[in-house]
Amino acid sequence: MSAPQESGGGGRGAALTTVPAVRCVGLRKSYRSNGNEVVALRGVDLEARAGEMLLLVGPSGCGKTTLLSVLAGVLDADGGEAEVFGASVTRMRPRQRTEFRLRNIGFVFQHFNLLPSLSNAENVAIPLLLRGTPRAAAVDKAVAELRLVGLEGREHDHPHHLSGGQQQRVAIARALVAEPRLIVCDEPTASLDGDTGARILQLLKDIAVDRERCIVVVTHDARVFRFGDRIAEMLDGRIVKVHDDPKELLHG
Repeated sequence: MSAPQESGGGGRGAALTTVPAVRCVGLRKSYRSNGNEVVALRGVDLEARAGEMLLLVGPSGCGKTTLLSVLAGVLDADGGEAEVFGASVTRMRPRQRTEFRLRNIGFVFQHFNLLPSLSNAENVAIPLLLRGTPRAAAVDKAVAELRLVGLEGREHDHPHHLSGGQQQRVAIARALVAEPRLIVCDEPTASLDGDTGARILQLLKDIAVDRERCIVVVTHDARVFRFGDRIAEMLDGRIVKVHDDPKELLHG
């Protein structure tokens, strides 16, 4: 396993990587709930490739969100290995992991997680500000990212002025603004109607998938399966099958 890398974004126009975007080997995670031990991950083995959108599917409680959180460095694993573009997030110390996450991982949340007191551009600029980018430069980059997701003219409005689909576009812009190499999405269409959810996944596919970037999407929404390059099925804390052709699930 390689040591942590200081990879600074590098999605658009970067050199093609030869290592897997995500690699998990025997990943385990347990936690306690109401005095009982809950085993969330039972030895997960999984690889995701640069240049693809991998969908992670399975019933509620099977460990999908826990796996996403370990990959993103939000949760510690109890055992096994998890690598992101060759850097072992499971071996990093907390401060290293925080820095790595800030520079390499973008998040798209189910409920958007936008700050109502900030403008849309200010919300999008947050990852850059956390990295120490001067405020004016961060907001300028955020404005450009909002235009890329189709929100030109709404940069200085506040989130409550937007529809649910538009708020999710702001969340996508925030996830992309620092040009992360891995983008993780936790049920990004759950709060949206079917047509809007499909547009959100198509938007991610159009502007975020490139040869040096990977997107992992946790979803229950079979209507968006067609947007995945591959689909990994999870059950009881394990990956039970990876479908190279999403049509296997669509027509199964």
